[in-house]
Amino acid sequence: MGIVKCSLVIGSLMFSSVAMAGQYKYIAVDDSKESKICVSAATDSIASFGKFVSDSAVDTFPGVHFRNIANNLYCNGDSVIRFAQAAGNNDVADRLSKYRKGNVSIQYMSQHKAVYQGAVLIAKQ
Repeated sequence: MGIVKCSLVIGSLMFSSVAMAGQYKYIAVDDSKESKICVSAATDSIASFGKFVSDSAVDTFPGVHFRNIANNLYCNGDSVIRFAQAAGNNDVADRLSKYRKGNVSIQYMSQHKAVYQGAVLIAKQ
């Protein structure tokens, strides 16, 4: 009986976390492609996110789009991967994690100018 109660408690906690994630609206603060990609990473399915990236990343993130985004895009100061995870979009976060080069140090970031910033307003619905 203890296992059943524990499972019910864990299940209800997981459900409440998902419900909390759905209570927020993500709005791009500006009209930049970076901010729009951040919103997409937080809210879209992996298929919609992939299409959005391929449609909008041609001039913003040249080359291998997911690799550049996973390693160079920051949303509200966090990596796009952490931003998607915090929003509860683990599918997008997991996909981008496959392209991450590992931990990026501050020294690495300062040596490379291709770090993009997106700004997103997160509002309660």
